[in-house]
Amino acid sequence: MKKEKEKAKKTGGAAAKRGRSRKDAASLAVERRQVVAELRAFAHPLRLRLFELFAEKPRTTMQVAELLGEPPTRLYHHVNALQKSGLLRLRETKPNRGTVEKYFEAVQPDLNSAKADVFATSAAARQSARAAAATVFEQARQDLFAGMRDLKKGHETAPMLIRMLVSATPTRAAALRRRLLDLLKDLKAADGAEKKEAAAGEAGEQQERWSLTIAFARAWPPGPRGTPGKRAAAVANRSRRPPFVPAAPSRLPRWCPGYAGVGSTPPITGAASTSATGAVARERATST
Repeated sequence: MKKEKEKAKKTGGAAAKRGRSRKDAASLAVERRQVVAELRAFAHPLRLRLFELFAEKPRTTMQVAELLGEPPTRLYHHVNALQKSGLLRLRETKPNRGTVEKYFEAVQPDLNSAKADVFATSAAARQSARAAAATVFEQARQDLFAGMRDLKKGHETAPMLIRMLVSATPTRAAALRRRLLDLLKDLKAADGAEKKEAAAGEAGEQQERWSLTIAFARAWPPGPRGTPGKRAAAVANRSRRPPFVPAAPSRLPRWCPGYAGVGSTPPITGAASTSATGAVARERATST
């Protein structure tokens, strides 16, 4: 009798464990689909710009079309795609001259909380993340080049480009990552306060849009800094180098700053690089 009870207990425990495993797998599948949908939405340059404008304040598609200089009929499909992916939601409707205006607002995705299992087990998630990253950095390049052609306000508001390598243990790298996230939270809070002041008419200067793009990742080649590498190690590292995913120039809409036609790049021959100490150096940059 005792053995039968122990056997039933073990069987029940195994069944409960399998149930939890199936529940976790189903939850992971839902999260994977959501992450992939959000990243695919950001992989299109026009949708990225639409999301940024809707994130400023609730707007109609017509209002966003006027800001971008695009016909509204071209934007309806992308607005619907953002809404289906959960990145836009209907805030309110207002009657206007026999029609109903729909005001949408952006929903900030919490990709930072996504489980590592999503990217570890989903090739679609990894591919979508690479495509979204390529679009974000292409837009940052366009903003930077456009700002470099209009240096009328001096170095205090000149475009800034910084790249630096740091030596860090995994523990310190995690701490640096948290500091960057805290900085972004502070900037977001300050931006919200300034928007409220501008809406109330308390802002002294006219506000403009500024872009900020941050990347924090392990640098290539991997391994400790200052260690002389061997040819065999260099070949092995080269084979593990992450693939480069260039953005297709043909996908850039005409409203992008610096648009120079399909298959061409803006005629920029120099780039301004500002160091962390504020010194400005000029160096030649090759546009790919």
